[in-house]
Amino acid sequence: MLKDFQASKMFTMLRSGCAVAEIARRLPVSEKTIRTYRDKDLLPSQVERSPRTHRTRADPLEAFWPEVEAQLESDPRLKPVTLLGWLQQKYNQPGCEPSELVVPDTLRRTLERRVHKWRLEHNVEQEVMFPQVHRPGDVMAFDFVDLNCLGVTMKGKQFDHKLFHAVLTYSNWEHLHLCYSESYEALATGLQDALHRAGGVPKRVRSDSLSAAVNNLSSDKEFAKQYKNLLKHYRHFITQSTKRYPTPFLLPAIPVHETMTRLFNPQIGIPNLVPRLYSPKETEVEIAQPPAWSKGSRA
Repeated sequence: MLKDFQASKMFTMLRSGCAVAEIARRLPVSEKTIRTYRDKDLLPSQVERSPRTHRTRADPLEAFWPEVEAQLESDPRLKPVTLLGWLQQKYNQPGCEPSELVVPDTLRRTLERRVHKWRLEHNVEQEVMFPQVHRPGDVMAFDFVDLNCLGVTMKGKQFDHKLFHAVLTYSNWEHLHLCYSESYEALATGLQDALHRAGGVPKRVRSDSLSAAVNNLSSDKEFAKQYKNLLKHYRHFITQSTKRYPTPFLLPAIPVHETMTRLFNPQIGIPNLVPRLYSPKETEVEIAQPPAWSKGSRA
């Protein structure tokens, strides 16, 4: 399909006297497409198209939807991921290959859309969603990701490890740090490494009730003293834990497979897995030129 920027080039070349065959070769699109938009004298986005009334592929839920609808009628609050798990448990054979799955994971988005449409048609009360407003340099959210389920081995032995995962919520800038437990030392090292790689300090950090940051044995879930001292080291570094407000504010808690997909993306690379050793010169360069937020120094 011809895009608007390609159509603009097409009209420019037509005005300069280029032949249709030459334009089709240089864009590249078919000559029929060139003639179509030349005769209409419109950009692709300006062409009115009749709404599609036919399906472009077979309905993957056709065989299962009556059962799903019966479950929704008995309990409209059922979530699509719960229904998908129920279908997979009922129809998928244990240990079969991914290509042989009757109900694959790829049905999840289709099922979510179908359930949402069903609830609208049946006037089922919808969940109230509050949009999150993110501002530059305001919040860094972090959490630990357990990778033991991947079964990584070194010299034939199980390699138990985790990742400290930090995200700047406005830009989605991410940092990963290899660690072996959810200890305070792992939190402090990962957080400080993330701040120095970012080149500055945001106003706030957010996490869930990590035992390394929050004293979960206390009645009011107060912050651990050493964690407060770490944050105090960074001027204007205010912390807001989600100890009273569960998951809606947390970004880093993403599935392991998604973490690994993003980790091994060539555009992201793997360097963040290796703990970085800062020389005084490197530290001075990175901290002397931070973004437009508060400066911080490494503890």
